[in-house]
Amino acid sequence: FPLSNIGPNEFRIGLVVMIDCKIVQCSSVEEFLGMEEQWDRLLFDANKENIFLTHTWQKTWWRTYGDDKALWILEAQYGQRIIGIAPLMMERSSLGMRRLAFIGCGELKPEHLDFIVLPDYHQLFVEKCLTYLLQRKSDWDILDLKGLAGETPTLAILKSSFPVLVKFQYQIVEYSRCPYIELTDSFEEYIRSRSKNTRRNLRKRSSRLHREYPEIEKGSIKSADEIDGAFESLVELHQARWNRLGYPGAFASELSLEFFQDFLHDGFEQDTLRMYYIKDRQEYKAIELCFRVGETVYDYLSGYDEEFAEYSIGTQVLTFSIEQAISDGCREYDLLMGGAKYKFDWASNFRLDYQAIIASSTPRGNIAWIFWLSKRELRARLEGLIYNKTLRKIKKELSGKLPAIFS
Repeated sequence: FPLSNIGPNEFRIGLVVMIDCKIVQCSSVEEFLGMEEQWDRLLFDANKENIFLTHTWQKTWWRTYGDDKALWILEAQYGQRIIGIAPLMMERSSLGMRRLAFIGCGELKPEHLDFIVLPDYHQLFVEKCLTYLLQRKSDWDILDLKGLAGETPTLAILKSSFPVLVKFQYQIVEYSRCPYIELTDSFEEYIRSRSKNTRRNLRKRSSRLHREYPEIEKGSIKSADEIDGAFESLVELHQARWNRLGYPGAFASELSLEFFQDFLHDGFEQDTLRMYYIKDRQEYKAIELCFRVGETVYDYLSGYDEEFAEYSIGTQVLTFSIEQAISDGCREYDLLMGGAKYKFDWASNFRLDYQAIIASSTPRGNIAWIFWLSKRELRARLEGLIYNKTLRKIKKELSGKLPAIFS
């Protein structure tokens, strides 16, 4: 097809010329809730099988957290088929700043977020979304794509598009590092890939645990009737440990509890929920909350009884989860956000997620941009203070035991 034969509203994919798509904004909750079949089909076809992008996660989050927000979903169709979805929402800060962000962003800390687009349409869809947003720059102040997957074409397309946004402030910063495991064909093969010291410690503490607690058992949730009891124990174990360390914990808010109480049952029905545990005399001593989508298991969080910490029971339930993922034929185990040292005892790789920020070229957008930069700098300073305070606390606790460790 010579270029002279391509009309102004057409574009080329390979050797096929197709009619240009149009961006449509969805702000109706009813319409959003009715998109499940098309949404998840697109997610599968786009190779974006991520638990945080599934319609079930997004709609449950919206029902729980969406009262003071507005949907800003952008979608494009070709014929009768949706070829791209940008799962966005609008929220207002206490100062009135209008922020566009991914649905689900916030205290649940979703990872690897992205626009959901058929591969052949990615460039077109992202550029169309940007054009749509820039034409409506007076309707929003800042676009905050927090948790944007680093491996997505969206990131590269945004970077290449930014230079033409002459009057817009923008920035891309690293948001999180997520260790992950490329699973082998057998658990034995995987364990052999770990360090000699890691293998020895796991074997030693596992043997000691079973010797001193002969009724100890490992397993996973098999019926819907077990979910509420297991979740209640997970909350108790997780919160007790993090509260003792001076942190609020993942279940500090009523909304987070409400979300998981709804989502876990839906996840079980859809076969995405995985809850692995270690019990002693029918009491949960450690629980790992995971989700499986496609060939990937997402390790969301865990909780364990600190009275069993000397047996590395948290590590034991983690490795049991990895073993079960391999047994189920999964190819990847994603440890999600955080660069905690223990994660790299079990994972050799990590991927980056980013935060892409664009401020509208309006007076409100300029103010929002200054506010965001100030907030980011303040957060960095506070994190530095918290780190130093934690370091001093550790030094004090170890004083006299390991006097040279921090010298």
